Amino acid sequence: MDKQRISRGNSYRPAALLPLAIILAAIFTPGVTFAVTKNSPAAAKYEESQKLIKAKKYTEAFASIDESLKLDPEYGPALVQKAALHLLMEQFDKAEEDCREGLKYKIPKKNLSQCHKILAECYVQEGDYKRAETEMDQAIKLQPDARKNYQFRYKVCRVLKKYDKAIADCNSVLAMGSEFPASDLINRAEIYMVQKRYRDAINDYSAAIKSDEKRAERLYVDRAYAYQMVGMHNEAVADCTRALAHLSTNKANKRHDYQALKLRAESYEKLGKKDLAAADRKKMAQIDDYEI
Repeated sequence: MDKQRISRGNSYRPAALLPLAIILAAIFTPGVTFAVTKNSPAAAKYEESQKLIKAKKYTEAFASIDESLKLDPEYGPALVQKAALHLLMEQFDKAEEDCREGLKYKIPKKNLSQCHKILAECYVQEGDYKRAETEMDQAIKLQPDARKNYQFRYKVCRVLKKYDKAIADCNSVLAMGSEFPASDLINRAEIYMVQKRYRDAINDYSAAIKSDEKRAERLYVDRAYAYQMVGMHNEAVADCTRALAHLSTNKANKRHDYQALKLRAESYEKLGKKDLAAADRKKMAQIDDYEI
């Protein structure tokens, strides 16, 4: 989902928390495997449920999980998987109930951490970000080496405007070796922009561009805005020109074309190149409002 960062008024707009479909992808993976006790009847039923989840046979998977829990009511992996399935089905009350049941038992820390995280997901859907943050604090305390915990808490803290904590979570992920470093660098850069730490944002955007060239054309627009904020107008012009070389080839990118042209026109004016600025503003006028 594209995020409009630079409006016609040239204000920076931080992205909102991700929608449920994307959030779920970060916490629920069909067929996810937990540390299990091999050869136990509960484990056998749990493994059966994993195969059913892979086949997207969720009703049957629930039945296998319930059978696993009948054999061992404190079997952590099955407790967590049941909550995750209810979350996937957007049955938040049931997911919360599953998690609270799991928290009653002395199950492995990894499973307890997952319970807290799923509770946080449910609270986010209810709009209760403070409770979500508390649950994520617990999840991270129990499982401090799980990158996705920090990535999700980052989003919660961003909504709560706890920017320093959000940056710290990005730092933790990057220090552990981010699976997709460009995304975490961009997340941190966007917080830096909100905090007006433009040079730090430039460094992160530059690192993200180097890490993932496929996203570069849109990141050039973001970095150009940061360059403008520190008076580096030649660099802003160069980034906008790079972006336009790619964006203008795709009609779906007209909004980004508009932003790049607007930024470049403003920097041209600061550099005293009024004819070039006028030419860019003429191109802007040719882009229909509905495309922006």
